[in-house]
Amino acid sequence: GVGCEPCSGTRRFNILASTSAITNCSGCGVDRTLDNYGSGWVKGYTFQDRVTFGDVVTNEHITIGYVSSQAHAQQGFQDEGIIGLGFEALAEYSIPMSSSVIVSQAGVANMYAFYLTSDGSNGSILTFGGYDEGLLNNASISYTAVETTPFSSGNAYGYWTVSMSEFSLGHTFSGSGLLTIVDSGTSLIIIPYTYLQKIIDDLITNDAAEYCQYSSTLLICPGATDLDGFPDLTIRFPKYGYPGNDTVLTLTARQYFVTYYTRGIKNYQLGIDGTSSSQCILGDVVMRAYYTLFDKENYRVGFAGAGSAFSKNSGGGYDDNVPLSWIVAAAVFVAVLIGLGAWLCLRRRPAPQIVYSPQSNHYYMEPGASIRHNLAQPVDDNDTI
Repeated sequence: GVGCEPCSGTRRFNILASTSAITNCSGCGVDRTLDNYGSGWVKGYTFQDRVTFGDVVTNEHITIGYVSSQAHAQQGFQDEGIIGLGFEALAEYSIPMSSSVIVSQAGVANMYAFYLTSDGSNGSILTFGGYDEGLLNNASISYTAVETTPFSSGNAYGYWTVSMSEFSLGHTFSGSGLLTIVDSGTSLIIIPYTYLQKIIDDLITNDAAEYCQYSSTLLICPGATDLDGFPDLTIRFPKYGYPGNDTVLTLTARQYFVTYYTRGIKNYQLGIDGTSSSQCILGDVVMRAYYTLFDKENYRVGFAGAGSAFSKNSGGGYDDNVPLSWIVAAAVFVAVLIGLGAWLCLRRRPAPQIVYSPQSNHYYMEPGASIRHNLAQPVDDNDTI
């Protein structure tokens, strides 16, 4: 809000200037901690207002979180706010969710598509109500089913959780179902520490890793490294609607390593980090390589492209079935293209852990695990925050 000068972003919402805001609703107007993250708290209060998105103004009032103060670490974010694109079981206050009301009132499909550019370049696009045919570049879409997860009231759809059957990068991990969250609010790929340690052990045996620094959970290589000397990453899911077949994602090393600069010197960091949780997260590292579709109506996630062969092209026309007003260009450094969190949809969930990597200028979310690595410090297995 306007009173939170050190808050993230640059624009502020002035609740006093809104003629439709309601602060005397049940539970509204009470100053409290709205959410807790690993990097700190966010405080403020809830209120209700109508939401405008493109040409659509919601007929009903939506519950929104108004931030009046936040922890210092939160102020490093670049976002102006967060709109929840997960499922309603995650919502604590905003029920129905603003995103669901918007697409319903607009008469478009309850579906969202993320196109993320690489290396911080402009042109990232979030499409509501469908996907952009011009961004497919003649690639086909392969879907995998969303799984329910346990809540206090029973199993329900919450996060965009899918069942991963294989994760292979030098070392192959497979099983009947590795629960994996596909999340635009996570910069990296997150896998259990035990998986990550074995993968790094394999990667450092490649000639390409000769001058790389590493620990059991971190791999950093100089900018002169020939990334093509590292193997491809392969991820498999059961293919939606085709029993016995797989949706297969392939990423080259140039896609699963993250580029960053220190004092003008180029380096590469393995875009995979570890978690003490058994769940995996596929964040922006994967979503940069594949046009990613979140289909709420059919409970599925789709990926379009063919890894390194997928040439992203922001040109071409938009799908005529999707109104142009639903195409949102996000000219942000892609780490904060956050879609699954909640100030407009305050989540009913364990407090997520937000971990910041100063070297890559990235944040990532790690549900239910403690902050572990401070990548600004020397590479050390015992390096903790």
